[in-house]
Amino acid sequence: LGPFDYGQENYTRLLWFHEGFTDYMETQIMLRAGLLSVEKFLDDTSKQWRTYVNKAGRNQTPLSELSFEAWIKQYKPSEVFTNRAISYYEKGRWAGFVLDLMMRERTAGRAGMPELFSWLWENRAKEGTSINAADIRQAADVAGKGNYKAFFDKYIEGVEELPFLACVERVGINVEARDAARADSPDPLAQSRKLAWMGVALRGQNTEGPVIITNIVPDSPAERAGLSFGDHIIAVAEHKVDASTFFERVGDHQPGDKIRVTYFRDEWLRQTEVELGRNPDRVFKLTIDPQATAATRRTLSAWVGADIVTPQLKTKAGRSAAPRRKSSSSRLRRK
Repeated sequence: LGPFDYGQENYTRLLWFHEGFTDYMETQIMLRAGLLSVEKFLDDTSKQWRTYVNKAGRNQTPLSELSFEAWIKQYKPSEVFTNRAISYYEKGRWAGFVLDLMMRERTAGRAGMPELFSWLWENRAKEGTSINAADIRQAADVAGKGNYKAFFDKYIEGVEELPFLACVERVGINVEARDAARADSPDPLAQSRKLAWMGVALRGQNTEGPVIITNIVPDSPAERAGLSFGDHIIAVAEHKVDASTFFERVGDHQPGDKIRVTYFRDEWLRQTEVELGRNPDRVFKLTIDPQATAATRRTLSAWVGADIVTPQLKTKAGRSAAPRRKSSSSRLRRK
């Protein structure tokens, strides 16, 4: 990344690589060191993907531009930052996931992100030179035995949604996606209260303080109703609310219901009608596909660095065998 002139700001379009891809490699190193089980890895990844896809700004600004603008936006974010951008650490990590899976699939598991880094080390770092975007593209093509121009154009220089779920499906992982309302609680009332959605975030959420809007999801029911940053909501459907009861009062209604929201803006009392939407939040579960072919299991094993024993395979004691260190593969199905 260097060398740097510390007398001035240093701009780069590669933070998605130097921070995001290396962040992805942390998990790969822990898997191969035996410090992280495959099951824990899949469980953590499921939860992290849920968090990522709930961020409205993830596909608004190219990763290369997020890196370049870090000085002026990432570290001094505006009130609309969460709707227009995302951390290059976070999205860069998911881009690393996707590229690794694409390389594994193309090479039948023989090469992935570790080989990309090894190529850069052998062909650039040993020469004492810093790398550029062309070097990273070349490393992917050489190590991954193919042309990955479309990946960089779509997901690094472009803003298309990262095809993470489709990629894990092709290497032998089943994906189950459920409404968060039903997945988070077995209680019917609690489930019902999580269905309706306005698309707002609040300051001091779950406290007894005032309901002050800190973010509105683009094209959400709240935005379409004219609500804005800083609005102070005092009533929902004629019921007084604070930050601890606001979502409960919204949850008293169903998607499609129209409710009156009363709020202050610039000391003026106002009202608007909000047609509630359905909560888009989903809970994901990633599991090894027991029906995966032997070839797919080999690709999966190479990705996670452990021999995968499918749930069908039992030990003499009748228990499912644990994953062995080394290599495997599997295929994904979305439910």
